[in-house]
Amino acid sequence: EYLAEEILMQYEDQAFSYTDAVSFAVMKQYGITQAFSFDQYFVTAGFSLVPGTPHQ
Repeated sequence: EYLAEEILMQYEDQAFSYTDAVSFAVMKQYGITQAFSFDQYFVTAGFSLVPGTPHQ
């Protein structure tokens, strides 16, 4: 919880939600560097995205 609040303060110019900040905090604690997401906030927070391939 403390790390999530710290992230929100660090990126106060961004529209991160508390859920975003908790996700980033957990990822940092476990050394996770990639997110399966299309949410660019992960990139802003220093993570890389692994987007899925759309089916046609």
